[in-house]
Amino acid sequence: VVHVNANIGGTGDPSLDTCLFAVISLFLSAHSNSQTIFQDEFNGSGLELMQWNVLEGYVTVDSGLLKISNNWNHGRIISIPEFASNGILASSSININGLYQKFGFFGNAEDEGYNYYFDSYDIEPSTGNSPFNTIHIFAHNGSQTLLAMTVPVLWGQYHKFEILRGESSVQYFIDGGQVASVNGNDLRALPVGVWNDRPTLMLTDYVQISKSLSVPEPGMLTFLGSSMFITTGYFIRRRKQ
Repeated sequence: VVHVNANIGGTGDPSLDTCLFAVISLFLSAHSNSQTIFQDEFNGSGLELMQWNVLEGYVTVDSGLLKISNNWNHGRIISIPEFASNGILASSSININGLYQKFGFFGNAEDEGYNYYFDSYDIEPSTGNSPFNTIHIFAHNGSQTLLAMTVPVLWGQYHKFEILRGESSVQYFIDGGQVASVNGNDLRALPVGVWNDRPTLMLTDYVQISKSLSVPEPGMLTFLGSSMFITTGYFIRRRKQ
């Protein structure tokens, strides 16, 4: 699966645009070899227990949605399969409705502290403020915090959250745009999880894991003065100079 940002633009010259998009097509055909290795669209009458472990809390599946509400107890599920790094893309569409609603990779009992995830966390790490309509992005390697930052995201509507674990970096995307990147990814296999640590209902439309079969590290492709940011063939964003 290849996602091309809809905001990608041309040069303004039809002949140059034709060449530009021809180059893009060639790049995509060479680097978009990926496959879905885990997927749940929550279309059944209950959680698929061959795919998920319920760690705690109240979890239901209804009308094609995963619903987690927990009455002040943790509501958490993690996938039974674990996914090693280097070209693993975790994707989900989630309606964030409150604090402490999380999606990403979470360490199991042996690897607790190895986490890469989004969180509607209520305390901004650098200021101590409590901003709503924001998403916090974290990366932890054991006891080391590699990343803790905040981006504005409107709550109460669905957003697409994606985490791409490369060989030596982790990249985070919201609604198709890259919002964060950090070096220092640990290569160990981790489950993907959907967590809700407050009583407000959390709605998840699907969870999908894809693996790239040909994984270059992030790089730059420059063509006729236009810089194209490449992230393992999943996303292309045109950065204006």
